Amino acid sequence: MQRKLRREADALEPVIAAVMAEEQELARLEDEESTAALTPEHRHNTLDPVNPAISSNALRSQARMADDVKEHRLVAAMAKKGLTYIDIAEHLEKKLGRKFPRSTVQSWAKGKDDPSRRGIPTDAANELRAWLGVPLSAWARVIPG
Repeated sequence: MQRKLRREADALEPVIAAVMAEEQELARLEDEESTAALTPEHRHNTLDPVNPAISSNALRSQARMADDVKEHRLVAAMAKKGLTYIDIAEHLEKKLGRKFPRSTVQSWAKGKDDPSRRGIPTDAANELRAWLGVPLSAWARVIPG
């Protein structure tokens, strides 16, 4: 009886492997579809398809951003992970032990010509590099802090 079961199990191994491979391919395609919601067909299109895995607050805040802000590496990382500026500020407060208002965090990624652009403290830049992979070169100005 055990030998018969073993033969049947051995015969099913290729079928199981094929099903597993198909499942992995479907998961890959699903990942591609979910990230496609973050890249509109036209740069000025703010009516992206909704991805339930991404916070609606994050999508709403990204829709209002200027194009040069959307291109900043911090904003790209936020879009990928479905984060908002408030999420970033809260994370930095937990990790660094001091508060960063949302408006301050938002000002770090402002456009080149925006007068409200501020420099990012070194420790915050290093934390964002470690957490989200935003390189130090992405910041216009890194200040001691």
